[in-house]
Amino acid sequence: MKLLLFPGLACTEDLFVLQKQALSDVVDVVVPNWIEPEKGEMLNAFALRWAEDVYKQYFAPESGEAENACYIGGLSFGGMVSPIIGNYLVQRSVDVKGCFLLATIRGGTEIPPVSRAIWKFSCWLPNGNWKLVKLWARFQIWIRGKRISFIAQNLLNQIIDSPVQRSHNVLKMICAWQDKPTEYPFPIWHLHGSADRLLPVRYTHPDEIINGAGHVIVLTHPEDVNQFIRQRISQ
Repeated sequence: MKLLLFPGLACTEDLFVLQKQALSDVVDVVVPNWIEPEKGEMLNAFALRWAEDVYKQYFAPESGEAENACYIGGLSFGGMVSPIIGNYLVQRSVDVKGCFLLATIRGGTEIPPVSRAIWKFSCWLPNGNWKLVKLWARFQIWIRGKRISFIAQNLLNQIIDSPVQRSHNVLKMICAWQDKPTEYPFPIWHLHGSADRLLPVRYTHPDEIINGAGHVIVLTHPEDVNQFIRQRISQ
């Protein structure tokens, strides 16, 4: 059975490389291709377009795929949109077994006010300053050389590979998201890090917390994340 995992802002499918390797005996971890946000598009509308694309690719009769059930989830922005995508799939008769929220929030009302203000300010800058972020990522790889860790290399390469305009538009969507946490017709399993600075744990209500973990838990604490996923699937 597939586990569809959606990446966070400025991330690619490489974000879940450690889940693909470690969970292959229990699920087929699939990272759907990004679709491009439209100018001024809101988060819910974007998620529904992405959901339609995912349905056509993996679950529509003409897709050639045999299964009609899956797990779903995502990290950060991917976790924000994954329940909306899962709800769309349920409406198209896909059996969504559960949704894994990783270092994310359940609604826009859980975004820290200070973070929202800072992100809104950055959105006013040309291209949200993402070109400078890319240059910084390249410089970090160059200056560290062979001393760079796997985690840092992975994250910096994802920033470099992510299109500037997409990152800019996605951040705008997050800033404008005001929805309250919603109930869905499938289980929601939420894992968060106690030291997450982007989305502090005190603003949300996870099922489990990884002590000392920051935001990118799928790379920094893969054993905890993989165990969390395995336990829910086995149940």
